[in-house]
Amino acid sequence: MKTVRFSKTGVARGSGSDRFRYVAFMSKEDKSAVARGETVVVERSAGQKEKYGFWYVVTHCLGRFGHRLPTDDERKAIEAAQ
Repeated sequence: MKTVRFSKTGVARGSGSDRFRYVAFMSKEDKSAVARGETVVVERSAGQKEKYGFWYVVTHCLGRFGHRLPTDDERKAIEAAQ
């Protein structure tokens, strides 16, 4: 199972069906970890935390860093790492 890295500086912007969902203020270490394929999570800033969880998984595509909800396996790994 992959290790989970908790980003202390990343901030999730946008949610749900927003056109632009991205992660801002990520450190260089977090960005390189996502590019290597490691699991990096950021805390959700608003919304239904109790229903969907407190974390977003950071994604990387075409030089941009987005976020998505974790899968069941990722959610279990995040809970175990806390």
